[in-house]
Amino acid sequence: MRRSKLVIIFTTAVLLNVTQLLSQESNIAKLTGVWEIEGTLMGDNGEGWLMPHKPKNPDCETKDHVVFKEGGKAFEVFYSSECAESRKEYDWKLDENQIILSKSDVSKPMLLHKVDGDQLILGLRPRPGSDKWMYVRYKKIEE
Repeated sequence: MRRSKLVIIFTTAVLLNVTQLLSQESNIAKLTGVWEIEGTLMGDNGEGWLMPHKPKNPDCETKDHVVFKEGGKAFEVFYSSECAESRKEYDWKLDENQIILSKSDVSKPMLLHKVDGDQLILGLRPRPGSDKWMYVRYKKIEE
């Protein structure tokens, strides 16, 4: 009787770990691609109305975006008022519900609030050390 309880507990723990790993891999696959910044959600916990992102020059052919690539590379891409590209390159990894962008000795945590189809909502810290999240919505424009 005691042995069968241990087997059930062990089996349940293994199944939970496998489910979590599959979910993690699924989220990594969903994140891979090019995500255009739509704007900031004005409300609590990733809800509320969308304040549209204002690029420095709305006439630039390409919009500000973030790229998550297979193999753990990521880019934040912004355009100047003259449409010149500014690109920051990072390594990225998914740790449960946080995306960690890292470069040299600096890491930038982002809360993965939602990834569903062509919509991504990330929580970003408004400043280092803050315990609050600012939620930004992205639209997938490329796989």
